[in-house]
Amino acid sequence: MAHTPGPWSVEGTSSNDGEAEVVVSDSRPICWTACSLDDDGEDFNSDEDRANANLIAAAPELLAALKGMVAMVEAEYGGFDAVPEWQAATAAIDKAEGKAPNQ
Repeated sequence: MAHTPGPWSVEGTSSNDGEAEVVVSDSRPICWTACSLDDDGEDFNSDEDRANANLIAAAPELLAALKGMVAMVEAEYGGFDAVPEWQAATAAIDKAEGKAPNQ
């Protein structure tokens, strides 16, 4: 199964209680990130809420960039299976594509 193609962007606060930034592609909601609660139990969007939304919105570009770098290194050097960073990169791609164990 393929993910919704990017670009995704953070478009502000949703109108639903308990939900914060809306990440959209082609004006279609992808997800809503949870918002924080103040001392009175009221919803608000913290810097962390916004950072979470920005990270989610960057996911398609991050995946494409990582896949491109892995492909370039594989073509040039055949990969680096024993290097922890290489293992982390390929594991992250597998996780994003639903190929990681326990998914």
